[in-house]
Amino acid sequence: MRVMIIGGGVIGLSCAWHLAQKHAAVTLFEARRCGQGASHAALGALWPPSPLATGPLQSWHRQCLHNYPEFLRQLAAASRLSVAYRRLGRVEILQSAAAADRAAVEAQASARTMEVIAPPAVAAFAGGAAAPFGGLLCRDTAQVDVAQLIAALHAACLAAGVEILEHTEARLYHAGDQLRGVETAAGRRDADALLLAAGAWSGTLAPLPGVRPAKGQGIALALPAAAQPRGIVKRGPIYIVPWPERNEVLVGSTTEPAAGFAEEPTADARAMLATAAADLLPALHGTTLLRHWAGLRPDGPRHRPIMAQAPDTPGLWLCTGHYKTGIGTCGDTGRRMARAILHGEELPRWG
Repeated sequence: MRVMIIGGGVIGLSCAWHLAQKHAAVTLFEARRCGQGASHAALGALWPPSPLATGPLQSWHRQCLHNYPEFLRQLAAASRLSVAYRRLGRVEILQSAAAADRAAVEAQASARTMEVIAPPAVAAFAGGAAAPFGGLLCRDTAQVDVAQLIAALHAACLAAGVEILEHTEARLYHAGDQLRGVETAAGRRDADALLLAAGAWSGTLAPLPGVRPAKGQGIALALPAAAQPRGIVKRGPIYIVPWPERNEVLVGSTTEPAAGFAEEPTADARAMLATAAADLLPALHGTTLLRHWAGLRPDGPRHRPIMAQAPDTPGLWLCTGHYKTGIGTCGDTGRRMARAILHGEELPRWG
């Protein structure tokens, strides 16, 4: 089967790799470099949903994270590249008595993977961060090196025989009312199936109501010599991820759906993130800014991914809208999409 994929982020690359493993002839088109869109902007923090969230989407996300080490093992074998993965744990700083009460319920429901810890334990874990109401420790939280993940998926695709055409804008083309394949500046190519995995841009290529970009920005700061956090520290929407091997701390992230397709980092966001990081961890006050970046997350209806066959277009498959979970779910997404396209297996429904 000839399958063409538009979109070369971690979702498109994973789909391409899994399809090629099952002997499909796969061509992937990416308008820029693979992984240059939302994927590269992710901090790589992987944490499970609250144990109180038991819907099908949250259960799937939890299972994906449980299987993540095996996904990386298979990817390393296929690509011959290692991907750094660390189970750091995460402390969420509780900001009220009500938040502490809810955290206690979460910890009780978590099968011992979560624990409410006292302020001194929070300070010890989080590099001296103040937490008068304590913190919720999640032992299952991990972090993956996103750049290495993108490189490994790219290499695994090439090793499996995927044709990757970067810096190639592609769109659907039809003959009459029938979808035939992909059109680029170099001409047209026919396909048996076409998979749209262009992230936030998917809705510009096919009718996808409810899919829109949600801009996110992050920064990297020099890791202070003293008061280094042992793992990920979160308070409200801001979290910091220490990378001692790189002498840096990643800080994220903003969520800006009103920004539309504006990808440029902004001075206001940079200042906000730096201030919030120093407020959370005083040792970061005045430390050197190393990098600042932005990306457009693909936000689906009700923050839910779209993984389906297009109802009115035979041969067209949709895979987008993963919002903030694409890094953590890309492995199983690729596996499920490949089985659906090639073998007709049913795709998940989120309700």
